[in-house]
Amino acid sequence: MGEQSSRRLLIGILQLAYSGELAASYAYQGHWKSVGNPEEKDRIRAIEQEEWEHEKYFRSQVLKSALGRRLPMWQAPPPKENIRLSFTEAGA
Repeated sequence: MGEQSSRRLLIGILQLAYSGELAASYAYQGHWKSVGNPEEKDRIRAIEQEEWEHEKYFRSQVLKSALGRRLPMWQAPPPKENIRLSFTEAGA
């Protein structure tokens, strides 16, 4: 496999990993909004927060790598408060 093919493959893997963390964050956010039990809601929100932390960690690990610093970075997600607000507005 050539350098360009390897690079494209790595970029694809990184994009998939990032997309998975972002999708999980959104899924947990939708889930806690549908739950009535306050304790269960709090736990699901904590899991959502863990997913946002995974995204930050993953991004930091890519930037530590010499190769990662050469790759185009994906756009950081907006602040989670803005995302939560958009869910609230959409449900109104």
